[in-house]
Amino acid sequence: MRKIPLTIPAVLIATTVAFAAAAHSGAAGIVKTRMDAMGALSKRMKSLGGMMRGKTDFDPDEAHEIAIAISEHARRIPGHFPEGSIEGPSEALPEIWADWERFEALALQLSDGASTFAAAARRAESANDLSAQFARMAQSCRRCHESFRLAK
Repeated sequence: MRKIPLTIPAVLIATTVAFAAAAHSGAAGIVKTRMDAMGALSKRMKSLGGMMRGKTDFDPDEAHEIAIAISEHARRIPGHFPEGSIEGPSEALPEIWADWERFEALALQLSDGASTFAAAARRAESANDLSAQFARMAQSCRRCHESFRLAK
């Protein structure tokens, strides 16, 4: 197996952090609040994704706690998007407010999916036991981003 030099992941992480900081520069008020909240949600999903892919050890208690946090955050998503709040460096599209019911439904779908994942995580013996639930959660994120977020 070929080993990746430690400098490559370090550079990738530094680049990602710098890009995220640049994307958030100039953001204020609710736009900054939601960008920070969505960044925290992304980190949680990536943490679970690492467990699901075997990149990190599966810890059922940690998976449960992360999923609970995702569920709680997802329930608050609509509150981070008061109508027309796309000023500054926002990645939100106006379609959010044109199709508000679908936007809210996707946030609720993520919350419910994360709650289901959390309950299953406590009983899981391995990450494989949770792959279907994780895929549904990730699909909720993907659908929302495809419809309501600027393409990167």
